Amino acid sequence: MKKLVLIAALISTPAMAESIAWVENQAGGNIVLTNEPCILDGKNFEEGRKAITYASGMPEKKGCWGIYKRNNKMIAIVWQDRGMTDRVFDMDDFEWKSNAGDLLRNGSKEIM
Repeated sequence: MKKLVLIAALISTPAMAESIAWVENQAGGNIVLTNEPCILDGKNFEEGRKAITYASGMPEKKGCWGIYKRNNKMIAIVWQDRGMTDRVFDMDDFEWKSNAGDLLRNGSKEIM
């Protein structure tokens, strides 16, 4: 029985997205850009990758990020929560993992 419960837990645990960049948000938490395709409310946003923002004592918020259409040195984030303002950031605002460049060249599309 214990083996069955363990197998069920492993199967139901979602794979973690790899964070590739992050920046501190205004609430003292972080905005994290991932390499995971952006699926919000069951809809696949092919033009973006998943973004997450969080801060202590606040629920996690999700959105999609991609290259800003008007300036390819900017990152645009469209938030799922309509109460949050969609934002555009300079790429240099983020701390990037060393392997993040491959994703930007080979998978990120323009949004906003």
